[in-house]
Amino acid sequence: HGDTVDKLVLTLVVTEGFRGAQIVMVAAGGFHSVALGADGRVWTFGWGHHGQLGHNDEENRLVPTLLAREALGGAAAVLVAAGGGHTVAVTREGALWVWGYGNSGQLGLGDEANRLAPMLVEAEAAFGGLQVLTVACGYFHSLAVTTDGALWTFGRGQNGALGHNDRNNRLVPTRIEAQRF
Repeated sequence: HGDTVDKLVLTLVVTEGFRGAQIVMVAAGGFHSVALGADGRVWTFGWGHHGQLGHNDEENRLVPTLLAREALGGAAAVLVAAGGGHTVAVTREGALWVWGYGNSGQLGLGDEANRLAPMLVEAEAAFGGLQVLTVACGYFHSLAVTTDGALWTFGRGQNGALGHNDRNNRLVPTRIEAQRF
């Protein structure tokens, strides 16, 4: 909408920001949003305090703002998801890119640091070299499914949210053992 006024009724987002792209998927985070175009381009908007918008800064964006194509290694995204303060994208090649708030390991990069721009989660180290098919985000955790059907979780383990029969945080993607299903 280009302003900071709360809207109490459905209001069309000005489409000039999408540059004529057909939007095929959207995700809503805690205070930010992400949109995916049919051509694999990604737009983000909203609160950017932790870098969850992926523009290498912590600035808010009041209108949809296109991520630079090189932000995802030049690849096209096929899926996006948003958590409380983090954002993730999966590319056509099955690569997982993450950015934003990392305080509980929800970025899966082995630490609790925030990332202001998309970072690749190395498939060989994180997923045994497998491609990622789909992802989802909770407020402080993330989940991924790989091509072999395995479920991987990372981030805050409070209340058993990660499915590992404990409440421990996981800083890297950790496979849920098959006997859990």
